[in-house]
Amino acid sequence: MKKRIVLLLVAMLTVSAVCAGCAGGDKTEPEKAVEEKEELEGETAEEIGDPEDSSDPEETADTEEAQSSDETEAVPEGGYADLVFDTTDLDGNPVHSTDLFAQHRITMVNVWMTWCGPCVAEMPELAQLSGEFAEQDIGLIGVCMDAVDEDTVAEAHDILTLAGAEFPVLAGFEGGEALFQLYAVPTSFFVDREGHVLGSPVIGADPEMYRKTAAQLLEEMDGQ
Repeated sequence: MKKRIVLLLVAMLTVSAVCAGCAGGDKTEPEKAVEEKEELEGETAEEIGDPEDSSDPEETADTEEAQSSDETEAVPEGGYADLVFDTTDLDGNPVHSTDLFAQHRITMVNVWMTWCGPCVAEMPELAQLSGEFAEQDIGLIGVCMDAVDEDTVAEAHDILTLAGAEFPVLAGFEGGEALFQLYAVPTSFFVDREGHVLGSPVIGADPEMYRKTAAQLLEEMDGQ
Protein backbone atom coordinates (compact mmCIF):
# COMPACT_ATOMS: atom_id res chain seq x y z
CA MET A 1 0.00 0.00 0.00
CA LYS A 2 2.77 2.41 0.98
CA LYS A 3 4.58 1.60 -2.26
CA ARG A 4 1.49 2.51 -4.31
CA ILE A 5 1.13 5.83 -2.46
CA VAL A 6 4.79 6.70 -3.08
CA LEU A 7 4.44 5.88 -6.79
CA LEU A 8 1.31 8.04 -6.99
CA LEU A 9 3.08 11.00 -5.38
CA VAL A 10 6.02 10.67 -7.77
CA ALA A 11 3.67 10.62 -10.75
CA MET A 12 1.84 13.74 -9.53
CA LEU A 13 5.09 15.64 -8.99
CA THR A 14 6.30 14.68 -12.48
CA VAL A 15 3.10 15.91 -14.14
CA SER A 16 3.27 19.15 -12.16
CA ALA A 17 6.86 19.79 -13.26
CA VAL A 18 6.04 19.15 -16.91
CA CYS A 19 3.05 21.50 -16.81
CA ALA A 20 5.10 24.19 -15.11
CA GLY A 21 7.65 23.92 -17.90
CA CYS A 22 4.94 24.34 -20.56
CA ALA A 23 3.49 27.43 -18.93
CA GLY A 24 6.52 29.34 -17.82
CA GLY A 25 9.53 28.04 -19.73
CA ASP A 26 11.64 30.02 -22.20
CA LYS A 27 10.25 30.39 -25.72
CA THR A 28 11.67 28.07 -28.31
CA GLU A 29 13.70 29.35 -31.25
CA PRO A 30 10.79 28.74 -33.73
CA GLU A 31 8.46 30.75 -31.49
CA LYS A 32 10.98 33.61 -31.37
CA ALA A 33 11.38 33.48 -35.16
CA VAL A 34 7.61 33.68 -35.69
CA GLU A 35 7.37 36.71 -33.37
CA GLU A 36 10.23 38.46 -35.18
CA LYS A 37 8.56 37.78 -38.55
CA GLU A 38 5.25 39.17 -37.31
CA GLU A 39 7.00 42.32 -36.08
CA LEU A 40 8.58 42.87 -39.50
CA GLU A 41 5.44 42.21 -41.57
CA GLY A 42 3.95 45.38 -43.01
CA GLU A 43 7.05 47.52 -42.47
CA THR A 44 7.72 48.99 -45.90
CA ALA A 45 9.17 52.44 -45.26
CA GLU A 46 11.11 54.52 -42.78
CA GLU A 47 10.20 58.10 -41.95
CA ILE A 48 12.85 60.70 -42.63
CA GLY A 49 14.62 61.94 -39.52
CA ASP A 50 17.53 61.21 -37.24
CA PRO A 51 17.69 57.41 -36.85
CA GLU A 52 19.01 57.97 -33.31
CA ASP A 53 16.30 60.44 -32.38
CA SER A 54 14.97 59.77 -28.88
CA SER A 55 12.24 62.40 -28.70
CA ASP A 56 9.15 61.86 -26.57
CA PRO A 57 6.62 59.67 -28.48
CA GLU A 58 3.78 61.94 -27.36
CA GLU A 59 5.43 64.90 -29.09
CA THR A 60 5.44 63.10 -32.45
CA ALA A 61 2.14 61.22 -32.20
CA ASP A 62 0.28 63.57 -34.56
CA THR A 63 3.04 63.38 -37.17
CA GLU A 64 3.26 59.60 -36.97
CA GLU A 65 -0.51 59.28 -37.39
CA ALA A 66 -0.43 61.39 -40.55
CA GLN A 67 2.76 59.85 -41.92
CA SER A 68 2.44 56.19 -41.02
CA SER A 69 5.19 54.02 -42.51
CA ASP A 70 3.40 50.72 -41.90
CA GLU A 71 1.95 50.47 -45.40
CA THR A 72 2.76 51.59 -48.93
CA GLU A 73 1.23 54.95 -49.78
CA ALA A 74 1.06 57.22 -52.79
CA VAL A 75 1.36 60.99 -52.71
CA PRO A 76 -1.47 62.71 -54.61
CA GLU A 77 -0.59 63.40 -58.22
CA GLY A 78 0.83 66.81 -59.02
CA GLY A 79 2.88 69.30 -57.07
CA TYR A 80 6.28 67.82 -57.92
CA ALA A 81 8.92 69.81 -59.70
CA ASP A 82 10.82 68.26 -62.60
CA LEU A 83 13.60 66.05 -61.25
CA VAL A 84 16.48 68.01 -62.70
CA PHE A 85 19.64 67.99 -60.59
CA ASP A 86 23.42 67.63 -60.63
CA THR A 87 25.27 65.24 -58.35
CA THR A 88 27.87 62.45 -58.57
CA ASP A 89 27.71 58.70 -58.63
CA LEU A 90 29.11 56.77 -55.67
CA ASP A 91 32.55 56.79 -57.32
CA GLY A 92 32.59 60.59 -57.48
CA ASN A 93 31.90 60.96 -61.20
CA PRO A 94 29.71 63.97 -62.06
CA VAL A 95 26.17 63.16 -63.21
CA HIS A 96 23.39 65.31 -64.65
CA SER A 97 19.99 63.72 -64.12
CA THR A 98 18.53 64.39 -67.56
CA ASP A 99 21.51 62.66 -69.20
CA LEU A 100 20.35 59.47 -67.49
CA PHE A 101 16.66 60.08 -68.09
CA ALA A 102 17.19 60.72 -71.81
CA GLN A 103 18.33 57.11 -72.28
CA HIS A 104 14.88 55.56 -71.64
CA ARG A 105 11.20 56.22 -72.27
CA ILE A 106 10.62 56.02 -68.53
CA THR A 107 13.04 55.99 -65.61
CA MET A 108 12.28 54.90 -62.09
CA VAL A 109 14.19 56.89 -59.45
CA ASN A 110 14.44 54.98 -56.17
CA VAL A 111 15.39 57.35 -53.33
CA TRP A 112 16.78 55.55 -50.28
CA MET A 113 19.14 55.76 -47.30
CA THR A 114 21.61 53.29 -45.85
CA TRP A 115 19.97 53.22 -42.40
CA CYS A 116 16.55 52.39 -43.83
CA GLY A 117 15.74 48.71 -43.28
CA PRO A 118 13.06 48.38 -46.02
CA CYS A 119 15.36 50.19 -48.49
CA VAL A 120 18.16 47.71 -47.92
CA ALA A 121 15.81 44.71 -47.84
CA GLU A 122 14.34 45.44 -51.27
CA MET A 123 17.71 46.01 -52.98
CA PRO A 124 18.06 42.43 -54.31
CA GLU A 125 14.60 42.69 -55.88
CA LEU A 126 15.53 46.03 -57.43
CA ALA A 127 18.60 44.35 -58.92
CA GLN A 128 16.29 41.84 -60.61
CA LEU A 129 13.79 44.52 -61.57
CA SER A 130 16.45 46.60 -63.33
CA GLY A 131 16.98 43.72 -65.77
CA GLU A 132 13.25 43.34 -66.38
CA PHE A 133 12.86 47.07 -66.94
CA ALA A 134 15.78 47.24 -69.39
CA GLU A 135 13.89 44.91 -71.74
CA GLN A 136 11.00 47.41 -71.77
CA ASP A 137 13.16 50.54 -72.33
CA ILE A 138 12.66 51.54 -68.70
CA GLY A 139 15.63 52.77 -66.69
CA LEU A 140 16.20 52.35 -62.97
CA ILE A 141 18.51 54.51 -60.91
CA GLY A 142 18.97 54.93 -57.19
CA VAL A 143 19.70 58.05 -55.18
CA CYS A 144 21.25 57.28 -51.80
CA MET A 145 20.47 60.52 -50.00
CA ASP A 146 22.74 59.99 -47.00
CA ALA A 147 25.76 58.99 -49.14
CA VAL A 148 27.50 62.32 -48.62
CA ASP A 149 30.65 61.23 -46.77
CA GLU A 150 33.30 58.58 -47.25
CA ASP A 151 32.01 56.15 -44.62
CA THR A 152 28.39 56.22 -45.82
CA VAL A 153 29.43 55.91 -49.47
CA ALA A 154 31.43 52.80 -48.51
CA GLU A 155 28.40 51.41 -46.68
CA ALA A 156 26.20 52.04 -49.73
CA HIS A 157 28.72 50.20 -51.92
CA ASP A 158 28.60 47.22 -49.55
CA ILE A 159 24.80 47.13 -49.65
CA LEU A 160 24.75 47.19 -53.44
CA THR A 161 27.46 44.54 -53.74
CA LEU A 162 25.66 42.16 -51.39
CA ALA A 163 22.43 42.67 -53.35
CA GLY A 164 24.10 42.18 -56.74
CA ALA A 165 22.76 45.58 -57.81
CA GLU A 166 24.51 47.04 -60.84
CA PHE A 167 22.13 49.85 -61.80
CA PRO A 168 23.41 53.45 -61.38
CA VAL A 169 23.24 54.79 -57.84
CA LEU A 170 23.86 58.47 -57.19
CA ALA A 171 25.06 60.28 -54.09
CA GLY A 172 22.92 62.66 -52.07
CA PHE A 173 23.06 66.34 -52.92
CA GLU A 174 22.15 69.66 -51.35
CA GLY A 175 18.46 70.43 -51.75
CA GLY A 176 17.63 66.82 -52.58
CA GLU A 177 15.11 66.23 -49.80
CA ALA A 178 13.26 69.42 -50.76
CA LEU A 179 13.26 68.50 -54.46
CA PHE A 180 11.90 65.01 -53.77
CA GLN A 181 9.61 66.30 -50.98
CA LEU A 182 10.70 63.36 -48.87
CA TYR A 183 9.03 62.37 -45.65
CA ALA A 184 9.76 58.64 -45.88
CA VAL A 185 12.12 56.29 -47.69
CA PRO A 186 12.18 54.49 -49.97
CA THR A 187 10.26 56.79 -52.28
CA SER A 188 10.22 55.91 -55.97
CA PHE A 189 9.40 58.33 -58.80
CA PHE A 190 8.70 57.61 -62.46
CA VAL A 191 9.87 60.27 -64.91
CA ASP A 192 10.02 60.78 -68.66
CA ARG A 193 13.09 61.68 -70.71
CA GLU A 194 12.95 65.32 -69.53
CA GLY A 195 12.55 64.48 -65.86
CA HIS A 196 8.83 65.27 -65.66
CA VAL A 197 7.26 63.28 -62.82
CA LEU A 198 4.67 60.84 -64.17
CA GLY A 199 1.73 60.03 -61.94
CA SER A 200 2.27 59.68 -58.20
CA PRO A 201 5.45 58.43 -56.52
CA VAL A 202 5.31 55.17 -54.61
CA ILE A 203 6.22 55.48 -50.93
CA GLY A 204 7.38 52.23 -49.41
CA ALA A 205 9.23 49.14 -50.62
CA ASP A 206 6.86 47.52 -53.12
CA PRO A 207 8.45 45.94 -56.24
CA GLU A 208 5.10 44.68 -57.50
CA MET A 209 3.71 48.21 -57.37
CA TYR A 210 6.77 49.41 -59.30
CA ARG A 211 6.01 46.85 -62.02
CA LYS A 212 2.33 47.75 -62.08
CA THR A 213 3.01 51.50 -62.25
CA ALA A 214 5.59 51.14 -65.02
CA ALA A 215 3.26 48.94 -67.09
CA GLN A 216 0.39 51.41 -66.68
CA LEU A 217 2.55 54.37 -67.70
CA LEU A 218 3.82 52.57 -70.80
CA GLU A 219 0.25 51.68 -71.74
CA GLU A 220 -0.79 55.32 -71.39
CA MET A 221 2.16 56.44 -73.54
CA ASP A 222 1.33 53.91 -76.26
CA GLY A 223 -2.30 55.02 -76.25
CA GLN A 224 -1.50 58.67 -76.91
